[in-house]
Amino acid sequence: MEMEDKTMKQPELGQTILELRQRTGLTQSELAERCNMSLRTIQRIEAQEVTPRNYTIKTILSCLGYDPHEDTIGNDDSQDKDGNGMPRQKRLIKHIKELFNLKTNTMKKLSILSLFVLFVFAGAFFANTQLNAQGKAIRSTKETLIGVWQQVIVNPATGEVETYIPFLKIFNADDTYIHMQMKDKKPAFLNASGKWKVTDKNVFLEYVELMYGQGVRNHTEEQTFTIEKQSNGLFMHSKFHTRGTDMADIYETWKKCDFSAWDIMRQRK
Repeated sequence: MEMEDKTMKQPELGQTILELRQRTGLTQSELAERCNMSLRTIQRIEAQEVTPRNYTIKTILSCLGYDPHEDTIGNDDSQDKDGNGMPRQKRLIKHIKELFNLKTNTMKKLSILSLFVLFVFAGAFFANTQLNAQGKAIRSTKETLIGVWQQVIVNPATGEVETYIPFLKIFNADDTYIHMQMKDKKPAFLNASGKWKVTDKNVFLEYVELMYGQGVRNHTEEQTFTIEKQSNGLFMHSKFHTRGTDMADIYETWKKCDFSAWDIMRQRK
C-alpha cells in the first residue's frame, strides 16, 4: 500500500522503517550513522515507542532510498519474482552510490574499491597482452609470407616435390601482391594483382583489384593456410575460397622460392 510520510503514524511507521532497513541490508547502527542520529532514536522508532517529527521521518526514509511518492512498501520482492528488472536496477544504483560514500564503513569500502580497481587493471593488462601476442603472431606470419612462392604438387608419402606448376604468387612488403604465370621457366605474364592482408596467424585475404584478361574483378579471396618447414624448403598448404560465391574450396600447395620479386621482374625485361 502506498503511503506518504506525512501521514505515517505508529505502529505503521516503525514497521515500515524496519522493513526498509532490513531490505537494504543495514544494521540499526549503520542507519543511525547515515542519518546522523543516535542509535537509541532508531531503536525507539522501530520499536514503535515514539512518533518522530516529519523532518526526522523524511531524513530516515531518504537515507533508506525510499520515495513515498514512487515506491510501494513491500512490493519489491513480488516484482523480482515476476521478472520486473526495475527494482533490481534501483537497488543496484543505490548500492553503488553507497559504496562511494566513505562516511560509513570506510575501510571496508576502500578494500572493495581497491579490489575493483585491481580487477579492472588486471583485465586491461590481460587484454593488452593478448592483443600484443596476436599482433606479434600476425607480424611474424606476414614476414614469412613476403617473397615469391611457386605452386607445386608434393608426394604425400615422401614430402618431395613431384611437379612444379608454372604459377607464381608474390607477396610484397607494401601490402601489394601479384599472380604470375611462367613459360619456359621464365615469368611470362600477370594473372592478377591487388592488396593482401594477414588477419590471423593462419588466415590471409587477397583483395583482387584486377584480373588480367578478364577486366576488373573486385572481390575478396580468403585463404586458410599452414606453413610447413621441411629440409627441402618452406611450404604453404592453403585452402582457397572466394567470398560471396558458391565456388567449392580449392586446395593448393606452394613452395617458397630462393629468388626475389626483383629477380623475376628483371627476367621479364
